Amino acid sequence: MKIDLHLHTQFSYQGEIGHQPSDSVISLENLPALARQKGLGGLVITDHMTIEAGDEVYKRVKDNNPDLLLLRGMEYHSDHGHLLLFGLKNDDVCRIFGKYGPAQDVINYVQDSGGIVIPSHPYQAHYTYALEDKVFHLRGLSALEGINGQLHPRLNHKAEIAATKLNLPQTGGSDAHHPANLGRAYTLFENSISSVEDLITEIKLNRCSPRIISTNSKSKSP
Repeated sequence: MKIDLHLHTQFSYQGEIGHQPSDSVISLENLPALARQKGLGGLVITDHMTIEAGDEVYKRVKDNNPDLLLLRGMEYHSDHGHLLLFGLKNDDVCRIFGKYGPAQDVINYVQDSGGIVIPSHPYQAHYTYALEDKVFHLRGLSALEGINGQLHPRLNHKAEIAATKLNLPQTGGSDAHHPANLGRAYTLFENSISSVEDLITEIKLNRCSPRIISTNSKSKSP
């Protein structure tokens, strides 16, 4: 099952904490049509610093498209880079730790809440809070984003190497902020996913792998 685990909508940055203009022009309402066009079986919305923003729109779109897996996570901005959080039900992590909270404390909180944490684009260049090799000092990670659809293959390869050294599963996501980029990278799951609980279980059991639609990357293609 092909699922894009990292994408943004017009509700990015629209939460209570870290509120600012959205950096995405993707309409949540248009996601089902885009997913079908790209041949994806599912999408996980990971808006910056919020799960709650646009909740009514999300529920309506989800209810009207029962054939598409549509889940919500969050891309949290920590002191050690961006973290994809899955399994949370609200924005309390942002209220508790604010923006740029301690990565390890956030990981511990998400774990205690029954969720998982996956660093996104850990080797992103020219970013003050980039995780980079600090990833080797964090505990409790469930996977690494091995392929980010917006990064140069060289930087993705660094993440793949780190995941191998840490013996962690790898995921893929487009990190799309524009409709054209949706599905550029995704995660291929061995089994069908129907809930966030399924998603968490399959990632923890390493029954998934990252894919990218490109001939320029050493990573696997569809």
